[in-house]
Amino acid sequence: MRTIGIFIVSITSLLIIQSLPAYSFGGKFLEKLRGDSSSDKNLNQQVTLNYQGRDMYVHIPRNLPLFGTRAMVIVLHGGMGNAQRIASKRSEKGMNLDETAEKYGYIVVYLNGTAVTKFLGSDKKGWNAGECCGQSADNNIDDVGYIKGAAEFLVKKYGIDPARIYGMG
Repeated sequence: MRTIGIFIVSITSLLIIQSLPAYSFGGKFLEKLRGDSSSDKNLNQQVTLNYQGRDMYVHIPRNLPLFGTRAMVIVLHGGMGNAQRIASKRSEKGMNLDETAEKYGYIVVYLNGTAVTKFLGSDKKGWNAGECCGQSADNNIDDVGYIKGAAEFLVKKYGIDPARIYGMG
């Protein structure tokens, strides 16, 4: 009976500790408790990563849930746009979710398509959505495979729960 009581107190203490900010117990202890501290070093930061030759911009909020329980929203730019312009709020500002991610504690990733034309510059990007979409369609780019692979990469890197991945664009 005494063992069960100690177990319940221990679980209750763990639940209280995990909800406190990292600075409450001197960072290192809580980093280990929350998960992979190497992935948490970039808290409240925009990180540029390259996956399969395409840049992606990842916004990591200050307060994240436990490693393995985190949510992620994947943002896809419109035709002739690009991820960097959304992430920097230069265009498609309504699709920038950084402030909301800070408020609710989820990761946002802004993915890039591929160049739509040879003539307008490599910053004018699009997605292979069939005949509409220039070089992406002409070159039979597998954007579905790219998005799926990028999501899997980010799940491992940042401890995202695969059941909590959302998309918009």
